[in-house]
Amino acid sequence: MVDVANPFWSTYLQANNAYTWANGDVYEINAQDDVEGAATGASFSGIGVSNQPHQFLLNKVQWLYNRISGISTGLHGLQNLTFGSGNFIVPAGITALLVIGWGYGGQGGYSTGGYITGGGGGGGAGCFIDVLTVTPAQSIAWSVGGGGSAFGPDTATSGGPGNAAGFTQGLGGYGGAAGGAAIVFPGTGGEFGRTILDTGGHQFAIGGEGGASFGCGHSHFTWFGGGASNGQNGIYPGQGGGGGVGGGAGGAGGPGMIVVIY
Repeated sequence: MVDVANPFWSTYLQANNAYTWANGDVYEINAQDDVEGAATGASFSGIGVSNQPHQFLLNKVQWLYNRISGISTGLHGLQNLTFGSGNFIVPAGITALLVIGWGYGGQGGYSTGGYITGGGGGGGAGCFIDVLTVTPAQSIAWSVGGGGSAFGPDTATSGGPGNAAGFTQGLGGYGGAAGGAAIVFPGTGGEFGRTILDTGGHQFAIGGEGGASFGCGHSHFTWFGGGASNGQNGIYPGQGGGGGVGGGAGGAGGPGMIVVIY
């Protein structure tokens, strides 16, 4: 861990910039602190500090750090699990796994020809991050498919498909969810398709951008100015596909994936 400095604009966290983090540490709040309303001696894991997102984040980061450094030392291996299912067998000498998983991004909505309308973007997938205490030779079930991804107790659902456009614009797909893990990130919904009118009275259709998932932003939009255009495919894990315009197809969502680090 590195020393965490207090942001210049923040009065929430008063960091001791000369302090070096050690395993098991918590970030102490001054007993006289009246911004947080913290009880005397309270820390991020104590009472009186449930109203600031900075504290949630640092507490979770510290928790992950403690779990990894306290159970295993050094990086031994990394595996990417893609479409399919099976059982992950914990290698010899490994007692903790850092696991990151994404569901599939939602498919972008297509556009029916003859209308200057844009399909909705597919939703971004949910994502989970967790540290699992394991034993060598332990078997852990995993799966990555259209409905989502799972590794043991941790799950991330895929984003919803964008809606097709015809006479009206297509709505974006819903974002996926995640559960079971220490840290979960819901995917964002896809954007809706839209039509714009320039100053010269010309109409242009824009396909909705695909939703974002943890670690990636929205996929690029597609626009129509006189011909069919397909939506952009999701590039990164869990990224939603863009909506098509002018009769074009929606882009495919980004792949589902589980990354296991040990």
